[in-house]
Amino acid sequence: MANEIKTNNGDGREFAIADTLTSSPTKVPTSKAVADYVAANAGGGGSAKSVFLSSCNGEPLGIDGSVTRTIAVAGILSPTDAEWQRVIHLPYACTLSHLRVSIGDTHPSGGTLVFTLRKNGSNTLLVVTVPSPAYGSSYSNTSDSVTCAAGDYVTIRVVNNNSSVSAPIVGVSLVVTI
Repeated sequence: MANEIKTNNGDGREFAIADTLTSSPTKVPTSKAVADYVAANAGGGGSAKSVFLSSCNGEPLGIDGSVTRTIAVAGILSPTDAEWQRVIHLPYACTLSHLRVSIGDTHPSGGTLVFTLRKNGSNTLLVVTVPSPAYGSSYSNTSDSVTCAAGDYVTIRVVNNNSSVSAPIVGVSLVVTI
């Protein structure tokens, strides 16, 4: 497939991130894998170019009720309590935009599911809110963007404001413009 990052992180299990939501990633890609992809597909030349990064998983995952978790902006979708485990360091100054979230089933009544891009450990304005109730669909924020410097790190915070397990999260993606 064109414009894929493939990496195995040294354990022999290869997965793709970018231009696909059908891979089965098992680990967060290294910052080097993301940097190599961006350099090869969006680098230099004086004009802005964009690439697409996504997080996905072999099986859609729900977020437990009334909790906050962190996922990576590329590679594995598996949520964690520890933000540092899902950090991606940005190798170049860039703009992040077009945050999109896909859910695979009904998100129950009683509270929203909120996805927030975080930069250097702080929330940004790039937020997607899945309403309550919501039905298997895609939700996006195409109006806000975040400017980042080389060396900034990013993650996505997921807050389930519902006491029940959320709808399964099928994929999360965003656009990186250099």
